Amino acid sequence: MIDKEHLKLDTGISGDEIIWVCAHCGQPADHANGVQNNPDQLVLMLMCPTGKVTLGEWATEEEKTVQLAAYARELRLAQITHEIGIPAT
Repeated sequence: MIDKEHLKLDTGISGDEIIWVCAHCGQPADHANGVQNNPDQLVLMLMCPTGKVTLGEWATEEEKTVQLAAYARELRLAQITHEIGIPAT
């Protein structure tokens, strides 16, 4: 699950790296582990550094990697489309 309203891509301080940031506070997202409904079920999370927003939650590292890669492609495509002036469908 990705919170598409709050999880965004940005460039790091050096300008060379792409990082996940929280749109709520503008800071780099924190990687965390948490529990979902069942204390025995550990989940991987991206969190707002202030702890106010869960930016994403996954059951496995593979699921997290696949979903974040797909979302990054979606965001980049939207940015390119916006830059060249193609109207959203």
